Amino acid sequence: MNLRRASQMIPLFAMALVLLLPPGRAGAVDGTSLRRRQLDQQRARIMARELIDTILAVQLQQLEENGLTDLPIYRDIRTMRASIGELVETEMNSVVAILAAAQQA
Repeated sequence: MNLRRASQMIPLFAMALVLLLPPGRAGAVDGTSLRRRQLDQQRARIMARELIDTILAVQLQQLEENGLTDLPIYRDIRTMRASIGELVETEMNSVVAILAAAQQA
């Protein structure tokens, strides 16, 4: 899996996590509702980061066990894992914007 492919998967994981969260009242934008949405978003972000990090760790471990650390894919996955926080943050913001637009429609 290369960096581009993994960054394309993050919105899918994030979307799935957000969709699993309980829905708020439609059209309600009071303080409590907004705070709950922010907490839900933060929780989804953490879960997405942990999920992707675990997947990448397993892939790295398998490559290491098979003596394949000199392959470009190993370096790509290691680099991707090092920058997973930034990827999740960027992609999650896009997912939240899409969901907010869909809810307004």
